[in-house]
Amino acid sequence: MSISTTATRTGRKLGVVSSLVLLLIGLGANGQVGVIVNETFEAMTLNLFGWEGGGVENVVRQYVADGVKASTAAQISASFVDSSSYVGTMLYQNPAVTAGGRATPQSTTLTFDIKVDRPGLKTVSVALQSWPGFVYDWLVPSPGTSSIGTIPLGNYTPGKFKTISVRVSDPLWVQDSSFPAPFDLAGKTYQVWLQVNGGDLAALGQYTVTVDNIRVTTTTPMVGWSSAGTLEIDPLPYEVTETGVAQHLGPFKLNSVFISGNPTPSWKVDITAANGDHLFGTMWGLGEVVAVAIEGGTGRFEGAVGAYLVQPTRTGETTWNTMASGSISTVGSNKAQAPAE
Repeated sequence: MSISTTATRTGRKLGVVSSLVLLLIGLGANGQVGVIVNETFEAMTLNLFGWEGGGVENVVRQYVADGVKASTAAQISASFVDSSSYVGTMLYQNPAVTAGGRATPQSTTLTFDIKVDRPGLKTVSVALQSWPGFVYDWLVPSPGTSSIGTIPLGNYTPGKFKTISVRVSDPLWVQDSSFPAPFDLAGKTYQVWLQVNGGDLAALGQYTVTVDNIRVTTTTPMVGWSSAGTLEIDPLPYEVTETGVAQHLGPFKLNSVFISGNPTPSWKVDITAANGDHLFGTMWGLGEVVAVAIEGGTGRFEGAVGAYLVQPTRTGETTWNTMASGSISTVGSNKAQAPAE
């Protein structure tokens, strides 16, 4: 789950002080890392099942207490007797993905730990699949999405785990021809599977492959935010406006719509930058400190995330001077890039 999403939702429940801590932990200036998929096999939700074909014998699929740190891992073992042999297994399936919508292929990476008991395995095939709803039906691929990657293992030490990391935008991923579209990170149900192919072996024979720590993570580059301005509250209908100058925005104007006063005053905000682009978000509190969570925008701020703290100094009955600092995703970092022509 994306850290920014978790922090924002939790903050609304716990109040402004807790939300400030959570938001700024999750949104440091060096980058935001959100775990979308995290499967260590400690809590299995399905049987380890799979498929095989060609000349393959002695197939075993099982969970074993032989992971990276003696944790439970997925393991397949088989005897490959010709190059057409193949053995596949499901590694991850979750109909509860809620944070993939802000990820992009360029900012998202698949990682896993793999151990092979003998030398000679050159590549493994891995599929990333998703469905648009909170549902799973592999018998009916449409309207699911799927991409398959032939992932090289490179040099490895037999009997030792090696971490494999592949960005989702890597050209090694190709659309699964049995699905109508390539893997879509915005799906609500994810599935990951792995297949070992006889044609990818330096020598045929018995192989045992163990996989642990399947993860799909997204990283959003962040930059610092600072601003100074003047804030005013209209007592009825309790709307907040602010004008000032902000880093990355230039002169800006903030307008708001009051949401609730319980337990902490909160507003939906619309921040207009000098060039007319908008940032949207939520603001909490009014006193010694105010928090603003960025939750999207338009133009160069489309898909933006971030958070900043405002320190207001009262100058009148309904006016304050403001100084703010925090972080925001870099321009365009959450926008899907247009395909090359």
